[in-house]
Amino acid sequence: MKPLVIDSISPLGQAGRLGLREGDVVIAKDFEIITDDEQTFTLSLFAADSILTIGRGDKLFDVMIKKGLALSLSSARIDSNIENLVKIFEDREDIPDTNKITNFNILTFLDDFIAIKTSKILFPAIFPPAWLLIEGLSLQSLAIVGLYALSFLVHTYVFLIVFIITCIYFYRNQTDTLLTDKYLKGCQPVIVIAAENEISALEKARSLFPRKEKNAENIESNLVS
Repeated sequence: MKPLVIDSISPLGQAGRLGLREGDVVIAKDFEIITDDEQTFTLSLFAADSILTIGRGDKLFDVMIKKGLALSLSSARIDSNIENLVKIFEDREDIPDTNKITNFNILTFLDDFIAIKTSKILFPAIFPPAWLLIEGLSLQSLAIVGLYALSFLVHTYVFLIVFIITCIYFYRNQTDTLLTDKYLKGCQPVIVIAAENEISALEKARSLFPRKEKNAENIESNLVS
């Protein structure tokens, strides 16, 4: 057992975008307890995509990483907190199927969280106006329809080129489109959590970042003030 502590994070790198922090403890990789030293483990991150189990405080969460993740790590001092995290990991009964797991971007908004699945599916790519409309982005949907109409009026071939470029763009940038929209509406990114479904990801986020429950008296006093 050789859990590793994250020493530093580049906010512009993959680790920063995933919401990892300095002081987070890397407990396992692909649901196997880490036994390598920091140098060997760091090099292994460049070999293939993987799933890291991260300890923060007294909680664990999983995150899928792309190969090439650069982390500044050091060996964790084995204390009661580390031993507790390892025990929690070893006692887990909810280890997900790696074929079904995916990343969810967790954003905070007012008193709760929002989860956006990190995925690339065909529907938004082939029918971006319909997808944007379903996601509540009506102005963006009208803009794409207008672009299609204008390009079709110019020439059929121009429309075909615009259509293909649009498909490629929305296939590659579906998540970024939604994240930008939520950011403009006041949401703030918190963390990325790998889970089998949105409910599981949100439950994990709420356990990591507990919120005070509002009671009727608090709500009434806020309304009066």
